[in-house]
Amino acid sequence: MKKRLKKTPYILIVALVMAVFLILIALFYFNGKGKDLTANKTNNEQKKAVDTEKLEKDYERNVAQILRPFFEKQEFSGILNELTNLNVPEKYMDFHLDLVIAFDLLKQGQKDGNQEKIEEGLQKLDQLVQANNWLK
Repeated sequence: MKKRLKKTPYILIVALVMAVFLILIALFYFNGKGKDLTANKTNNEQKKAVDTEKLEKDYERNVAQILRPFFEKQEFSGILNELTNLNVPEKYMDFHLDLVIAFDLLKQGQKDGNQEKIEEGLQKLDQLVQANNWLK
C-alpha cells in the first residue's frame, strides 16, 4: 500500500502536465486559425472590392460599345439583346433597368408605328446619357 501512495502523486503530476500541454497546443492551434481566418477575410474583401471595380469598369466599357451604333447611326436593332446578356454590377442595376426599358420602348414604338413610345424611349435615353458622363 505504501508503494501505491508514492506513485499516486507522480501520476497526478504527469497527468496535470500532459493536460496543460494539450491545452497549450489547442490554444496555439486555434489562435493561429483565427488569425488566418481574419487575414483571409481581409484578403477576400480586398479581392471583392477589386473585382467590383473591374466589373463596373467592364460594364461601362461594354455598354458604351453596345450603344455606339445607336449614337452614330440611330441603329438599335440587337442592342436590347446585347444589354440583357451583360453582367450588371449592383451600382448600375437601376441604370441598366432604365436603359433596357428605354430601348424596349423604342423597339415597341418602331414595331407598332407609335411615335409616342419612340419619343418616350428617346427622352428616357437622353436622361440616362445626361446623368452618366461615361456614356458620351
